[in-house]
Amino acid sequence: MCESVLVGVMVLTSVANHVRLVRLDHVDQFILSYGGLRGAIAFALASLLDRQQFHATRNLFITTTIAVIYFTNFVMVSSHNIVSLYTVKISV
Repeated sequence: MCESVLVGVMVLTSVANHVRLVRLDHVDQFILSYGGLRGAIAFALASLLDRQQFHATRNLFITTTIAVIYFTNFVMVSSHNIVSLYTVKISV
């Protein structure tokens, strides 16, 4: 899964760079990959729970995972520390 997110980001940013005025460099690609991996791994782990063993709580785990993904992406903007660490250019 990790490789597919990285390859997807690399392919899509290379396609996007053909039409963008400001190109996305390797640091931008890393930030995009990191942000996508957190939610993808969490959702994959929640959906891999055994239906028989977790029959009563599996849907609760999946719903809670989706809620946490939305919360971290839209409310907390938790990738801000990594953005400032790698000195990515931020629009004003």
